[in-house]
Amino acid sequence: MALHSDDSERLRLKIQPQPPKFPFKSHAFEITMYLVDGADQLRTGIKLPLQVDLVIGDKPSDRRLLRVDPSTKPVIETNGMCKLKVAIEETSMAHGNKKMYLSITPGDNRYDIASVVSTEMTVIRHRLVIQEELPDLWYKDEGGRDKCMLLPVHLVDQSNNPVGTRPVPLRVTLLYDNEHAVLKQDILKMSPDSQRVIDQHGKAVLKLRIEDVSKNHQGQAFRLKVEADTAQSPINFDVAYDLSTPISVRSKRNKRRGPSTTSASLSLKTSHLLPGEPHGSSPTNLDLISPSEEQRKRQRQDLEIPTSSAKMNPSMESVLSWTGSVVQGLQHLEWQPIGFETKPDGSMDRDRPIYRCPACWRYKDTLTFDTQQHDAKCLIANLLLTYATETVHHYDALLKLTDKIQERSKGFPSSTPTQSNSSNNSMYPTNTNKPSNNPMTVAANTGPPTLQRGITDMVNSLDVPPNLFRGNSTNLADFSELLEDSNGTNFLAPTSNEVSLAIEVQVYCVLAKMSVLSNNAYAGFPAFDMGLHLLGFYQESNDTPTTQIVFCPINDIHGITNYEVQRFQMMVRQELKEESKAVFRLDRFSNDLNKLKENVMFFHWETNKERQVPQWVM
Repeated sequence: MALHSDDSERLRLKIQPQPPKFPFKSHAFEITMYLVDGADQLRTGIKLPLQVDLVIGDKPSDRRLLRVDPSTKPVIETNGMCKLKVAIEETSMAHGNKKMYLSITPGDNRYDIASVVSTEMTVIRHRLVIQEELPDLWYKDEGGRDKCMLLPVHLVDQSNNPVGTRPVPLRVTLLYDNEHAVLKQDILKMSPDSQRVIDQHGKAVLKLRIEDVSKNHQGQAFRLKVEADTAQSPINFDVAYDLSTPISVRSKRNKRRGPSTTSASLSLKTSHLLPGEPHGSSPTNLDLISPSEEQRKRQRQDLEIPTSSAKMNPSMESVLSWTGSVVQGLQHLEWQPIGFETKPDGSMDRDRPIYRCPACWRYKDTLTFDTQQHDAKCLIANLLLTYATETVHHYDALLKLTDKIQERSKGFPSSTPTQSNSSNNSMYPTNTNKPSNNPMTVAANTGPPTLQRGITDMVNSLDVPPNLFRGNSTNLADFSELLEDSNGTNFLAPTSNEVSLAIEVQVYCVLAKMSVLSNNAYAGFPAFDMGLHLLGFYQESNDTPTTQIVFCPINDIHGITNYEVQRFQMMVRQELKEESKAVFRLDRFSNDLNKLKENVMFFHWETNKERQVPQWVM
């Protein structure tokens, strides 16, 4: 059978995804080969035997070093695909630390098909794992010159079990976020009391500090590479290194000047605000912690909350009036006109104004008026979003608590029915944004002031939308318990459908492995955003005639702890490192979330033949 000889039409073999960079000795891993044409389109209808060889350096190896699982056959089927399980029986260290490759060639000379070589591999026995994320932002001069970052490092085997029988000495290299080594390594200091050797528990703890700020390195973040010190102990070349998460280094926080900003931040917790370096010559000296450090405490909702009492407590009325003026002022400050574009003759074009946010110094014009986004750490945008997603709920709860106390003190019920008795099933009606002649009076009479924009619009106004994590907030949990009545009714509502959808649109990848919490309750398939922060879980539902997979935000997963959140985030990172088949990424399904969810369920059903729908934790 003859095929086209033209290079643009010639068929070729393709490996996707590539094998792991650090496969374990004698531990099988999967590879998938495809038959594609010149346009990278899958070619079907051809059954093609394959020859699979291991290449060490630039020479073919002994065929006995590569083991192909007998349950998989090296043949491209008529569907254009071939899945193999292979294992390499010796480490790279046993072959002079040379890189290894897989060479896949057609086993039938009748076809003019190009062969393929995989990316390089280093076969190992053990690997190092940094199990804790570094802070996104670290102030090197706060806490004295002895202040260090703690970096726990574990030595694990192919099953992720700790290895305590191998005292591996460690060394650390400072890299940039792009993994290029920093030229001046002397800015990385290790404390003398660091534990530099893996102990009998398979762990070491390094104490490190970086003596220079990111600003002096073109604003680049740093990363730490932890590896076996092979200069001290050459027998450890079969141990793989690990990289820390990126960290930006600053000197110290700027001191706040003028009146306290606590009241202006409304119910923003102090841990949400960091005095940081100003954005250019921006009038603000406040920086918000990056979304990954907020622990996703925010609850989202487009709302306008009415009070449950006809006569409001004077103190609450005063607070609401002040809040109304602050919220309205922030909305007016958000985008300020600073000038106009120019015409070809150099004169001002007054039909094309230019706006700027005074907090993050982002600009927008008539062309980008509806699409421009704030910086992820913009003070104004984050304050407004926090108000809309968190503070209004606390206000409503306080109003109802005040009303409840007044009722008990008077000995008779309020003359006005509460919201819970309303015919509207929703606790929080949709914001109608009706105009008012006196915003402060309206705020005092009807509850927390409303916003000019919906929450979804506000979330999208940030170029990196904040992550949500409400359920693990100790302060909110205590506050919730305080507001429970004698019947156990809680005033804080669960996440609404609209908010769930707003969270779900941030999903980037899903781990198709059933996750169980420490209380033995099933949580579902963990879903993560592009930064691999846990957003929630997908759960299988049989409430309808057809099985569906539904999203449950992390806020509504009862019993989940911060430790478990970190565990799931570490798990997905490790699965991605190993290029696990259980990780489903949105970009591999043309950014179609429904297709991603369908494939997650198909994978789960295929790998779990005995299908029993668990009792989900909610």
